[in-house]
Amino acid sequence: MPRAKNAQPEFEDEFGRRWHANIPQFQRRIICARENIGNVPIWEQRKAIIQTMFTEEEFCFNYWTDRRLRKFCECDWNVIAGCAGSGKSADFAMFGLEYWLEAPWHTAVMFASTTKDMLRKRIWSYVTQYHGVLQNKNPGNIGTLVDTSCLIRWKDGDTKHGIFGVAVGEGSVQEAINNLIGIHTKRFLLILDEFQGCREAILGATANQATNPEYKAVFLGNPEDKNDIMGRTSEPIGGWDSVELGVTREWEIKPGPVKGKAFCSMFYSHESPGVTNPKKYYYLKTQDQLDNHLRAVGGNVNDPKYQSQGLGVWPAMGLTNTVLDDATVTSFRCKEKAVWTSGFKRGASLDPAFEEGGDDKILHFIKYGWVDDVLGKRWVVDFSEWVHVPIDSKSKVPVHYQIVHFCRERCRERGIQPSDFASDSSGEGGGLKAIFDQEWGPIIGVEFGGRASELPVKNVSDQGKLVEVPAREVYDRRVSELNLMVREFAMSHGLRGLSNEACSQACARKTFYKNKKYGVESKKVMKERIKRSPDHLDSVCVGIELIRQKGCTPSISVSAPQHQDDWATLVRKASSMYSSSYAA
Repeated sequence: MPRAKNAQPEFEDEFGRRWHANIPQFQRRIICARENIGNVPIWEQRKAIIQTMFTEEEFCFNYWTDRRLRKFCECDWNVIAGCAGSGKSADFAMFGLEYWLEAPWHTAVMFASTTKDMLRKRIWSYVTQYHGVLQNKNPGNIGTLVDTSCLIRWKDGDTKHGIFGVAVGEGSVQEAINNLIGIHTKRFLLILDEFQGCREAILGATANQATNPEYKAVFLGNPEDKNDIMGRTSEPIGGWDSVELGVTREWEIKPGPVKGKAFCSMFYSHESPGVTNPKKYYYLKTQDQLDNHLRAVGGNVNDPKYQSQGLGVWPAMGLTNTVLDDATVTSFRCKEKAVWTSGFKRGASLDPAFEEGGDDKILHFIKYGWVDDVLGKRWVVDFSEWVHVPIDSKSKVPVHYQIVHFCRERCRERGIQPSDFASDSSGEGGGLKAIFDQEWGPIIGVEFGGRASELPVKNVSDQGKLVEVPAREVYDRRVSELNLMVREFAMSHGLRGLSNEACSQACARKTFYKNKKYGVESKKVMKERIKRSPDHLDSVCVGIELIRQKGCTPSISVSAPQHQDDWATLVRKASSMYSSSYAA
């Protein structure tokens, strides 16, 4: 039968395909994205789909979002690395939800993180937020959220097709692997958040997942260590020397169990949309946050956390990987004597050198007080005066009592009371403290073992804001807290009178930054490496802890030093990065 005059054509062309006229453009885009067909790039189709489902207030695109979506669509194995506060989790929560909605009846999307707590705080919170927006607009048509199980179920009784949230850092390794494997469907997408904190065996589970007909994997995280699981997965095909961190935006990496090429894409803070347009993209890394973070580490552009979460690069190997370094000692005047503006109090700190083969028993007589000068208002502690505690091997007096009697008399000469005396009470030091308490009076014992304390410390949050948190959230264990508080006081111009021996030992003890916490190497490992024990440094650590318990804290309001040419060059180099404009 001939078509009626002026009737609409039954078929029409769009996106390089021929469509039935009754199929809406939105559905055509979904088909193109799902089947990877048409003459329009798939990332543009998915962007249009998301913009159709969400208003700009509900989900806002920027040039970082475009880059991520493009790379997600172009290859099936991606590492997405960069600074904290860059929106990685928020973007991929949206991409994962849209990918699932293209064909929810034969698609599984798995969002994974190290723990259930981290999963809920980060990427899963965005998943439920976006799902809730769509649920309000299309009740009953986009699956059922079972938030207690971190699950969005497509249909009742369907255990394969849906969106799943799992933890891969809790329980045994096998339990973590079991959380990732076992789902077999036509389309499978894995999005793993906090990749830098995951266990090695996790990548092995991807081989099982890759047996699904269509498989994609994305790994999100902050660059912390080139030797951890994320660093090794992100290594360029041509090696690290083939790229310039802070400049090169993406590079090819070894692929996982997928076809085609794999890539690592970098998102550096100086290119953040929040830097170029802070009013619109206030929720991303901004210039103020970068400046605050740099100020919080005393202008030290080599601080590992500043490099990882502030700049968004892998920390340079061999830079600021010790408690102190020569540049810090010089720039922050750690060896100079204190100049008091408001008087000082006295105290003393002892390392009895019992633990792990200590060599020297070091007693420091310290002065500490509030100073207000051209460098700013701050607490200062001076370690200028120290002595070896002598031991007479021929004496009939036990060694512990010799130590107590010597320290007590030297402190009495200086008017130092037992309550102003601190000693390492780890291991055998606990017995020594008991003798001090009995022979002189209750002293302060400082335990180097166990977890970090509840004492408050200043820390830079993921959003670049300075907050006060318990030390246990910043340091991996107590010995790290005690050593790295020496660095904190040094970099706030609060450390004075440090001896050559203490400086040498502080510049030799290695530090690291892993799983968002600072740590130091064990004393045993350090002694095997440098053939001596850090007894002078340990006594300084005890002294710092003494004044902390008296209410003294490092003052981060002090400006970074500018009198050293090499230091000023480093700061200018970092600052120049912030003013760079983004170029696609």
